[in-house]
Amino acid sequence: MKTKIVGKLGKRGMIVLAVLIAVSMIASAGLLTYFGRITTTATVTQGVMVDENNWNVPVTAEFDAQAGCCYCFEHEITNYGCDPIWLDWETSGLPDMDGITVSFTRSPYLGELELEVLDGFALYDDFVVYVDDILVYTYDAMGNGDENWIIHTVDLLPFEINALGTHTVKVDCTSEMWEYFETYGQLGVNYIQLTCELGTLTDYVDIGDETSEAGHNLVGWGCIEPATHGGTWGGIDDCRATWVLDDESYATVDLTLELECEECGDCIGIPIMEDAFELCPDETIQFLICYDFDMLIIPDTYIITTELVPATEPAIPTPPAPPS
Repeated sequence: MKTKIVGKLGKRGMIVLAVLIAVSMIASAGLLTYFGRITTTATVTQGVMVDENNWNVPVTAEFDAQAGCCYCFEHEITNYGCDPIWLDWETSGLPDMDGITVSFTRSPYLGELELEVLDGFALYDDFVVYVDDILVYTYDAMGNGDENWIIHTVDLLPFEINALGTHTVKVDCTSEMWEYFETYGQLGVNYIQLTCELGTLTDYVDIGDETSEAGHNLVGWGCIEPATHGGTWGGIDDCRATWVLDDESYATVDLTLELECEECGDCIGIPIMEDAFELCPDETIQFLICYDFDMLIIPDTYIITTELVPATEPAIPTPPAPPS
């Protein structure tokens, strides 16, 4: 039988068969180079952003400047990444930077809230105060049988509220409504004032003085008293009382601390980012870039470029060796 098969295959057939067997043996003896393959496509977004812009979107501003004055503009940087990063600023100018100083300051915080409130005959004048929905003050009425106008001064610095912009102050009476509420309202307020921590920016509203109230968006206040319903009101000339909103006796007023660059004069704010600084994950730094023009600067059009660049973490100084 074997002789017969060989005869049919011949020498050429034997060679082909031998090659096929050899190739088959080589293939079966090979090793896998991987067990599976995973292909991922990732679209990466920028980790650190200036004013919510990517690196290739310039933040621009144009303004007319007076020699001898400083002009400040609001900006913010945010770290959306998962790691902290060290950063620094690099500034250049065309045609040059002679007579121009660029500095970075933190926007001032709200420093102080002041309001004058009537503590009346009975224990109906407990109240709390919110600034931008942040509870900043609580007061328990004395209710000693007298009408006392009390000036309440609230330190707002611990709350780190950016002073620039419009702030809603809410005065909320937490006592039960007294029997004459339908006529007089609840809690008498004479004035409210907000001041930034530097004392340079202030807004004030005299509650009950319609001229002063204009532009302050008063909501939830009663009539001007005592002109409307009479009464002593602690001897005050004019005021208003909180009324009922959403089943509560509260009222709000908007106070605005604006930065008019044309009237800056001196640079404002608290100096920050003077050297390399660390920006932690999910951290946002709101700040001002201030441009101070020397009195003797040559009149011209200047293009000032400020770039936020990666920096190296400063080395920690080695403490001196203790004396032997």
